[in-house]
Amino acid sequence: KVPCTISESDQAIELSLVENVIRAGMHPADEFEAFNRLIEGGASVEDVADRFGTTVKHVTQRMKLARVAPEIVALYRDGEIRLEVIQAFAVSDSHDRQREILERVRSYFHWGDHAVHQIRQTLTETFVSASSRLGRFVGIEAYEAAGGIVTRDLFSNHDSVHLNDRDLVETLAIAKL
Repeated sequence: KVPCTISESDQAIELSLVENVIRAGMHPADEFEAFNRLIEGGASVEDVADRFGTTVKHVTQRMKLARVAPEIVALYRDGEIRLEVIQAFAVSDSHDRQREILERVRSYFHWGDHAVHQIRQTLTETFVSASSRLGRFVGIEAYEAAGGIVTRDLFSNHDSVHLNDRDLVETLAIAKL
């Protein structure tokens, strides 16, 4: 005999996730897609973290990975790229930009950490690093108060933050001078 439970769709996703996380390690791509479905279904990041005994940061990172272009996720599933590579692509939420960079750096994948660095650098090449002299001079708070958009790399070892609008940063710096 095999036990069978009939559940609503939202509950079935959660039960499947629990089953796979607890009993058999699921592929991280399955985990972040399941977390994404739960949150799109109305659960909060905190709820998902509590239900699965993980941290809010872990769930937030998985949600960021869920926003990577499907073809990049497919490369990850197929073992053609490492987790660190898909994390580098997560710096941008733009699938078009991710695909453009994928084509530019595809030949670097065998370079290991250099590929990760190249992807991050290329995705943020038009931004101003918040830790640069100019970024520190203007400040994240002043930049955001002026309507600037900030990109945070959730997978960086040093909490990398980028100010997306170089023109706004320069305008604020000139005004401050």
